[in-house]
Amino acid sequence: KDGSEFAAIISDLKSSNWYVQNPALIKALEMEWDAADPNQAFVLGRNIYQCACGGERRAASFLEDLRRELASIPEAISLHMLNGMFFEVYFDSEGKFRHGGIKGRCLPLLLKIQEVERFQDSIAFIRRALEPYKSHLPILPNTTAETVHVYLELYWTDPPQLASLNANDIDLLTPKEHVPNDLWRLGFHPFKVQELVEELAGALHLPSELIKWECPDDLDDVEIHLPKELSIAWPVRDIT
Repeated sequence: KDGSEFAAIISDLKSSNWYVQNPALIKALEMEWDAADPNQAFVLGRNIYQCACGGERRAASFLEDLRRELASIPEAISLHMLNGMFFEVYFDSEGKFRHGGIKGRCLPLLLKIQEVERFQDSIAFIRRALEPYKSHLPILPNTTAETVHVYLELYWTDPPQLASLNANDIDLLTPKEHVPNDLWRLGFHPFKVQELVEELAGALHLPSELIKWECPDDLDDVEIHLPKELSIAWPVRDIT
């Protein structure tokens, strides 16, 4: 808010108008990085991530090729920028945890670089910030990728119905009236395990390869029905 050129760029990035965002982002990425400070890099990272989630094409391409893009920026600056991107996922503009709904649309793109040695300091940073909230999340970014272990059981009725669904020992079957149905599509038609994998990965904002399934039988071709009174959702817990 100091009236500087950088402040004007950030103001334009906050716009919902693509014709304002795009030139501002191009200008930001052409900055003289030697003149940038860690705070600017952090704020820029937050806004690049926010623009990407909003569908701005240059920001989206930045995240899609994140490792190469960050490699073109001095390491000290790129780490602060990545810190800002991760922070935007989990915390709002006041620094409060996004309780009940992280900004996870582009999180799988960030997680692609979590095991890269160059970015270990950023992973350590976001893990420290998330430590008080780890019970609210299926995984935390980590230098060795964490996974969600899912176990399901069926009632072998005609048709087969989902009897239990647990992820990392957390029950995901919930009465519909208790929580929003994160996986609402699955309540309208029978589904196979692969569709459940993809829908759950999307709801948790994770790459599908981080969802590890344990099933008692070969269920690949079994059409599963969700009991009409139940929903599937990651539980929302009170912040203490």
